[in-house]
Amino acid sequence: MSVSNPNHAGDYVWGETHWNCSTLPADGGAKIHLRILRDGEVVKTSEFWQSGPFSNSFGTGVRCVGDSHTYLIHAWGFDNDLIQYHAYSQEVTLPC
Repeated sequence: MSVSNPNHAGDYVWGETHWNCSTLPADGGAKIHLRILRDGEVVKTSEFWQSGPFSNSFGTGVRCVGDSHTYLIHAWGFDNDLIQYHAYSQEVTLPC
């Protein structure tokens, strides 16, 4: 799994995570949480569920709020064996 650094796209700050779970059994799956933190506080959490083996990217965004803020993307999740995974982006300051 990997996480992108936050990026500014129009009126939004966006982040994404890529998960490669190609060895999961057909009846397995993974739950993925993707969080955006602004100035150290969680401002958005998106949840994704993917069943069977997969290699996908998942993304989410939040509206910009005035001035510059620091943003961090945190992805975490677990597979059907309850093995947990975590990944963090770099903390980036973005103007809106």
